[in-house]
Amino acid sequence: MPPGRSALHFFHLKKEGGAPAPPPPNKIELPQHKRNTVKILFLGAGSVVFTRNLFSDLLAVESIRRQPLELALNDIDPERLETARQLAKNLGQCFGAEKLTVTASTDRRRLMEGADFVICTVNVGGFDATRKDFAIPEKFGLNQTIGDTLGAGGIFRAARTAPVLLAICRDIRRYCPKALLMNYVNPMGINCLFLQRAAPGVKLIGLCHGVQASFTWLKCVLKLMDAGRGWLTRHLRLRDRKKQAAEWLEMIKRLASLNYDFHCAGINHMAFFLRLQKDGKDQYPKLWHIKDHPELFAHDRVRFELMLRLGYYMTESPHHTAEYVPFFLQHPGEIKRMGIQTGRYLKTCREQQREFRLIQKELRSGIPMARADDYHPSHEYPAKIIQAMLSNQTFLFNGNVSNGRDHHRLISNLPNDCCVETPCAVDRRGIRPARVGNLPAQCAAIIQTNLNAQELAARALLEENPFRLRQAMMLDPHTASTLTLGQIDQLCGALLRAHRPWLAPGLRKKLPDGTRQSIAGHPPTLNHESIPIPQRPSA
Repeated sequence: MPPGRSALHFFHLKKEGGAPAPPPPNKIELPQHKRNTVKILFLGAGSVVFTRNLFSDLLAVESIRRQPLELALNDIDPERLETARQLAKNLGQCFGAEKLTVTASTDRRRLMEGADFVICTVNVGGFDATRKDFAIPEKFGLNQTIGDTLGAGGIFRAARTAPVLLAICRDIRRYCPKALLMNYVNPMGINCLFLQRAAPGVKLIGLCHGVQASFTWLKCVLKLMDAGRGWLTRHLRLRDRKKQAAEWLEMIKRLASLNYDFHCAGINHMAFFLRLQKDGKDQYPKLWHIKDHPELFAHDRVRFELMLRLGYYMTESPHHTAEYVPFFLQHPGEIKRMGIQTGRYLKTCREQQREFRLIQKELRSGIPMARADDYHPSHEYPAKIIQAMLSNQTFLFNGNVSNGRDHHRLISNLPNDCCVETPCAVDRRGIRPARVGNLPAQCAAIIQTNLNAQELAARALLEENPFRLRQAMMLDPHTASTLTLGQIDQLCGALLRAHRPWLAPGLRKKLPDGTRQSIAGHPPTLNHESIPIPQRPSA
């Protein structure tokens, strides 16, 4: 965004001189809400730790909870579904949502009729599949931290998720074709790219909290650079995690009143803060001195090291970011120096399981799950998007959408139709992504390394072609910098066998060893462009 212009500049309906501006080519048109009851369908509602934030955000909005509201909950796990139902009822009482109706079913089709919004948080295969995403690559010497976006873990997470997402979209087109699908399911880039091509009639927006969480962290960093070393040193040594979290929350509340502004664009988990300002003043010159604050620098070494070389700060956590580039996880010394925790997501999953059991226990004892007067909004977007559509108040956010084609591309130096994370505006008329123009060349270049793998993974899912999956892993920066071609072949075969129960029929076929087999004999199962590779001549 040009200096001195607010984010709203991108969404003016008039050009200079008063002539109407053409609508963005990839605008998501949404119908005006005319029914009396707002119906929100949660798919994967059993992810209780996450959906608790979404429920609370929705019920805390007075304009939403004061009208008839139906929360329809779906999950394939009856125990988790019942916990989610109890949680929604509990929170409804806490926030005084007298017109709230909560319905639940393990059959999503029973709940879809008339849904206005569909929020998808499904985790196909659950913790068992996630363990395989880590354990099998580890046997080949491939370290992973999160494994949900790219690399071996992310690509096969997409492979087992694609059939479910496609089935969901088919049901949406049949039962609630006007609904907006808000996808939270990772890998965001691959999944959204797949759905943009496989289910083009579905109104889709990909949502993530990486941009807003990173912005909050940057505001804290800038504040602590002024505050000195004392507070942070004491804070990081606190053994009481609840007290530590309370201190951060208090700081974030104070920072909310300050006039910070940003402009961020790129792809999911790899978007760059192109502008970072406070009271209209550029904050990057201050961030260049981050190495003068060793405690802060060590807390986010991966991203600060990249920022000092690329010139811009990147979204997502340092553990996420380490997987998207070929510089860190291949070297034991760098893993230690950068403070990277391999296998971190498995630890997070176990913590979420413990928190789920705690929520169950509290619900059974009748403990209120929230206090309306002590509520603090989460980083998530759905409640604000829904409020903007119902009240016609414009809300600005970063969403994952199609980049468009040719001169209509939102980010000019990224490929046609890739999935980009870009500023968007939403009100009753729909979601309007902003045209960003060119990213800095070095930012676009490092993003392109990830888009190469995303494109081939999406084609693998569209064509149900296991050879495409192997090609995606070959071009993944982290995997390619760690394993040989032969090891990548073997790893891909092992993961195909391990994930077979969740894969589409075409991906369940045995993947032959070696490179003589042509992929040209595997036509796409969907009508989508395919680039055949010539068969290698016989020796």
